[in-house]
Amino acid sequence: MSILDRFSAVVAVLLVACASKAPSEVSGPRLDAQNRELPMAERRPHVHVAHQDERPDDFYWLNERNSPDVIGYLNAENAYTQKATEHLSGLQTALYEEMKDRLPETDQTAPVGVGDWQYFSRTTSGQSYPVHFRAPINAPQKEEVLLDGNLRAEGNAYYASRSIRISPDQQRLLWAEDTIGNEVYTVYVKDLNTGEMLGQPLEGTSGDVDWAGDSETFYFTTLDESHRPNQLRRARVDGDGGVVEVYRERDPRFHLGIQLSRSQEYLILNIESALSTEVRILSSVAPAERFEVLVPRHEGVQYFVEHSGEFFTILSNDRDGGEHAANYRILRATTEDRSRSQWVELIPARAEVSIERVDSFEDYLVIWERENALTHLRIRSWDGATDYRVNLPATDAQYPQEVFYQLWSDRNPDFHSDQYRFNYSSMLRPDTTFSVDMMSGEITTLKVMDVGDDYDPSRYLTERHYVLSTGGVRVPVSIVFRRGTPKSGGNPLLLLGYGAYGWSYDAGFSMTRLSLIDRGVIVAIAHVRGGGDRGERWHEAGRLENKQNTFDDFIAVARGLILDRWTSPEHLAIRGGSAGGLLIGAAINQHPELFHAAVAEVPFVDVLTTMLDASIPLTATEWGEWGDPRDPRAYAAMKRWSPYDNVTAQDYPNLLITAGLHDPRVQYWEPAKWTAKLRYTKTDDNLLLLKTTMEGGHGGLSGRSGWLEDEAFVQAFILNQLGWQGN
Repeated sequence: MSILDRFSAVVAVLLVACASKAPSEVSGPRLDAQNRELPMAERRPHVHVAHQDERPDDFYWLNERNSPDVIGYLNAENAYTQKATEHLSGLQTALYEEMKDRLPETDQTAPVGVGDWQYFSRTTSGQSYPVHFRAPINAPQKEEVLLDGNLRAEGNAYYASRSIRISPDQQRLLWAEDTIGNEVYTVYVKDLNTGEMLGQPLEGTSGDVDWAGDSETFYFTTLDESHRPNQLRRARVDGDGGVVEVYRERDPRFHLGIQLSRSQEYLILNIESALSTEVRILSSVAPAERFEVLVPRHEGVQYFVEHSGEFFTILSNDRDGGEHAANYRILRATTEDRSRSQWVELIPARAEVSIERVDSFEDYLVIWERENALTHLRIRSWDGATDYRVNLPATDAQYPQEVFYQLWSDRNPDFHSDQYRFNYSSMLRPDTTFSVDMMSGEITTLKVMDVGDDYDPSRYLTERHYVLSTGGVRVPVSIVFRRGTPKSGGNPLLLLGYGAYGWSYDAGFSMTRLSLIDRGVIVAIAHVRGGGDRGERWHEAGRLENKQNTFDDFIAVARGLILDRWTSPEHLAIRGGSAGGLLIGAAINQHPELFHAAVAEVPFVDVLTTMLDASIPLTATEWGEWGDPRDPRAYAAMKRWSPYDNVTAQDYPNLLITAGLHDPRVQYWEPAKWTAKLRYTKTDDNLLLLKTTMEGGHGGLSGRSGWLEDEAFVQAFILNQLGWQGN
């Protein structure tokens, strides 16, 4: 829509408003621009009151999950979405088949060796879920099925497994399953010698489980009423002694996580909030004993622990004397004297380099560092004689201009190994699993993602730019596009963003993204503040009272792409999910004129209502990221940008919103309420769609086929809005 068209549309709306009732007073069905009846949710007056401030919320009733009226409204929205997009069915099918063809019929992970066994998983043609195997290292043809997700999923519309753990003696399997999508898991134990299930399934868990060193005892965490992992429990495979509560966390800001150290000598209980942590440890061969606190929790201090033979390796943001080390430092404590006063610094905190994690082995440390929005691997021997950054495969003949990338860890269970596995990709290079020899630094390729014989990276180009945002901050932007694309100002462009929790939106490979790029769409990622793309200070600059910086950065990037003639407002679409959906909601509230279309997937948009209700899953644990609105100053700050509270009578872009009925992270009613409010308030005739997955959660449909169905639908919407004709 041109600027003149937008002006004409606004004038038309104003003329209609003068000659008819206000939207809230219109009787009878309301129709969209194609004369389809819009599903208008009933307005039921409700007012939230906090700090003597009143917030009207006519759609608060939509949080009644089991109400027939609520289900009826969600079904009506789904029916409208299906009708409004039925002309895209051919494109959606073409996209689905195209993306499916890029997935190899049979795909297998690179085997991981543990003792006398190697472990791997495989997905075959027609299967939605992987099958987990093991085989003797000296007889790899003698495969044993450990867990078949396809068999376990039978009879369920949704299926997910997690925390697949082999016992230290490699005789038993422990795992957790969710068959609803609400992330409430049931824990199972299997005897790998007989194939028999052991004991009774344990329900109502978070899915976080691990073994003790005796291979007879295991630990798991359970959920409270607000879906917070708050209890650590212990059980035995033979059922002897029943289930024992080991620890209960009473501070609602903290949640629990349990893990067996890579050395298998210690159990590590992580008690974590958004701002603070406390670690408790226990010898893995004494599971009946009490966990001991390493260092008591202290507001603003976070630390994480690995065990390394005679030492504990500690990653901490606390400096001696109480000074904050935002980018973290690495310390060491002996297992004999773990007192804080005896910790020895190995690697200091640095201003321009953030330490994101550390992996400890018998002879080496692997340190994950982030500098200038790129991750680096640093290998250091315990004696300091070896200390180097891994020479990443950033450039070769096939990928000559690869200057930014994504890096993430692979499985590395063997404490005694001198090989470290990691994964690498770029916007051009498919996911590749490498192993580095920690002594020599030599890199070996273990597996390359197969995306089909017709993929040719030379057809594409990538660039990284920097855009000036508020406070003089330079925001990185990663861009991928078809070679030969001109800067005409009229290119279709999809801008992606997230910007929360210190999570980095690195510029990695996306097999599904090729379908957009091959149809002429430029794809850009805005590495905004609130994420961890430039270290922990980047995160701190976009959370709590600084949250507006996240939105300013995203808007600045959009403007920069337009000014630099990559695209124009009429050809610009934006997309984000969860906290990234909040980013989309804030951006279209604050500057809707910049965007033609927007996709907000499971968006966290009703921020104040959720953060004021500690009974809602995850609320209290999120106060350290968004703010605690029980504080009047935090309340006022959040109200200024909360997307639901700032919907106003103005034109909005064409909008696709998704939700999951059983989503425990962003409750379905947030996107549903937002949609309902937008329908009554916005002043345009642009498309507004709500698509709710009625049998799924935060990630939408489950399995390989479900994921592709969801992605094909979203891409069909984007392509249609950006002017694509045909399939």
